Amino acid sequence: MKIAIINKHKEDTLGGSEIQCDIIARGLSERGQSIHYMAMGGSGDYAAAYQVTPVEKEASSIVEAIKMINPDIIYWRYNKHQFFPAIRTIHTLGIPLVFAVSHINDIKKWDAKAVSKNKSRFKRFIISGLRMIENRSQYRGFRYVDGVIVNNSDFLNRLNVSDQVCIRSSVENVKETFTWNRPYVIWVSSLKPSKRPELCIDVARELQNSGVDVLMIGPVQKDSYQYFNDKDKLPDNLFYLGEKSMEEVNGAIESSICLMHTGKPEGFPNTFIQAWMRETPVVSISFDPDDILKNNKIGFCSGSFEKMVNDVNYLIENPKERVKIGKKARRFAVKHYDIKNNIKKYDHLFQKLLK
Repeated sequence: MKIAIINKHKEDTLGGSEIQCDIIARGLSERGQSIHYMAMGGSGDYAAAYQVTPVEKEASSIVEAIKMINPDIIYWRYNKHQFFPAIRTIHTLGIPLVFAVSHINDIKKWDAKAVSKNKSRFKRFIISGLRMIENRSQYRGFRYVDGVIVNNSDFLNRLNVSDQVCIRSSVENVKETFTWNRPYVIWVSSLKPSKRPELCIDVARELQNSGVDVLMIGPVQKDSYQYFNDKDKLPDNLFYLGEKSMEEVNGAIESSICLMHTGKPEGFPNTFIQAWMRETPVVSISFDPDDILKNNKIGFCSGSFEKMVNDVNYLIENPKERVKIGKKARRFAVKHYDIKNNIKKYDHLFQKLLK
């Protein structure tokens, strides 16, 4: 089976969906499938164990690449970028297409991603309006979709597509030893408006008398957050470490008191699974996919900033309980996020749609 995967590639952009697509591509390749990864906006050579083709971020370029590859099935994980014009033409080629929901905005008709608060209120209003119109326009592409995969069961049956399945994300068990001279809580994400990294500054101020640092890892994706590179503008116990490899991130999470999550609702953060696999509790200010934190007691979904600070302090002050939560989190993660089991589910769905 020849499978085309459409997304940015992790060698160009190290994000959650790109990491997942690389895991899926390698897993399906090991099962004997022929993988052709269409790297949106990519360039140059790739060190991947499967074929990677750089493709321009235009609908016409996507269609031409599909015609050249001539796959049996397409796995689209590129949100709704260029979605409607590309898939409308692809549909005429008779190739089944599976849409992977990576973010809650993927399944909404009008919502749009957050706009940086450094812009005036008027500009934010205009930009949000234009993004919502564009989002609604691209949403029309779902009439041509053959199957939907979600990584959060809350997103099931929210689109008018008959074949829908929830397949959990997976993470790889790799790490490098990470050391820090003081106890710390960790935040791992891209620095952009939807992730609300500025809340880490407020958390650090609340923890200044506790002897605990706040470490931040991830790329700055919006210039309005470049001030995190200036230590003089941050609390004494907050340290922005920049972008790190997956191995370094896992090592840093494992040695932390907890993983903090300040992002708005999205899809399913890879960092949650990384933390659970490393026996680390998660404290999320407002997002609890599938109510996993609440129902399984492997962290906290705080609901407010004040409660998040209290939850972090609870884990700081109760190390035995923290270890207990971490071990429970590890057992949960091993059971639900196994790579081989998830790859089988992808393979079976693709085979079903081809038949």
